[in-house]
Amino acid sequence: MSTSPNRSSSVPLSGQNVSGNIYVFTSPSSGVSQVQFFLDDPDMSDPPIRMEKESPHDFAGTASSGGAQPFNTATVVNGSHTITARLSLSGGGTQVLNATFTSTNTTGLTTFTWSTVAGSPIARFEAQGAVANSKLYVFGGFINASLQATRRSDVYNPSTNTWTRITDMPEALTHAAVVVDGQTIYLVGGYVGNHPGPSTSHVWKYSIANNTWSAGPSLPGTRAAGGAVRLGRNLHFFGGAMRSSGELDEEDRNEHLKLFLDGGTSWSYLADLPNARNHLGGATDGSRIYAVGGQHSRDEESGNQDQVDIYNSSTNTWTRAADLPVPRGHISSSTFLKDGYVIVIGGTLNGNEPSADVTAYNPVDNKWTALSSLPQPRKSPVAGVIGGQIFSSTGNASSGATPTKTTYNSVSATAARTPPTQQLSGPAAQGT
Repeated sequence: MSTSPNRSSSVPLSGQNVSGNIYVFTSPSSGVSQVQFFLDDPDMSDPPIRMEKESPHDFAGTASSGGAQPFNTATVVNGSHTITARLSLSGGGTQVLNATFTSTNTTGLTTFTWSTVAGSPIARFEAQGAVANSKLYVFGGFINASLQATRRSDVYNPSTNTWTRITDMPEALTHAAVVVDGQTIYLVGGYVGNHPGPSTSHVWKYSIANNTWSAGPSLPGTRAAGGAVRLGRNLHFFGGAMRSSGELDEEDRNEHLKLFLDGGTSWSYLADLPNARNHLGGATDGSRIYAVGGQHSRDEESGNQDQVDIYNSSTNTWTRAADLPVPRGHISSSTFLKDGYVIVIGGTLNGNEPSADVTAYNPVDNKWTALSSLPQPRKSPVAGVIGGQIFSSTGNASSGATPTKTTYNSVSATAARTPPTQQLSGPAAQGT
């Protein structure tokens, strides 16, 4: 491992206490035709989380510049973890390497104040987005009170406090689920066009390196406002709703679907989500999937949900976790993992009121904690973590349709408690 993307001053990973971003790779690089990487799966019973066929063989992938992509150790809970590498040798045969390390991120759950940084180039809400490569990507959304949708896409760079327009989406979308896989951002399902547009089965892939879009394997049915995460080398999509063009009524769905990211061409079915709902949040701690909140049909007055369900991939089962403190929907692009906690930003409360709540779930003690509220309520913001700070942008500021440009970030963080400590098992997902 190294603390530099150029892999300089490398040391053996095994036995190391690590935090933040590290760069993990196998050595030697010659005489090896392929490396399969596994995290917390020393028996290699699940699909690898990454396969590298060209040298250098980097655990989190290789950037177009040739440098290693970072493995963000804050995407797994504190404690002991094992990376396993199965090397296919050019001369035949295989070699298996194991390295056990300890994640010791100490920023933990924090209290903080909020500051305002450069706002989105356009006001929007019901957009979709996520953090990738230490930048915040925002795609589409509604741009006015007439609920007109846009194809426009932009990315925020906190190091320069600037927004840059990127290639427009192939179609105007709202309510798509977003998953990041290295240099590719997946948009799954969504509502197409101006409200009330139909739900779609389309899956779009945005290449960060090439600034281009391509189609991925379509869902088996149309869906919008579902939850999605990457767990290992699989993309999981769950819940959501179906709607026909021009219709207001939505049909909630409970299907849980999986797509293998390394060459998979079709989706398979897993255990159904216990409570069919839409506008829910999704997150993963590298071992389990969290389905958080949401709403029933289009009922924003009394249909918001406080239910939280946890999916165990090893047993293909869901279990109920501690409920949200209050029912909340419209959190699809503002639910994420930070230092082992599931964080939920903003959303919609019963009464169709936007929320300023910021809450954190500790999977170890099964409890929710209130963090510093947003300066202003936001329904359907796009949020994530960059450099240990939370960024939240755009969203609806009212019970009607009030798109916003404002981008907030958390500052003056003070540790309130340490991250949860727990041993993981099963396949793991790594963000970038």
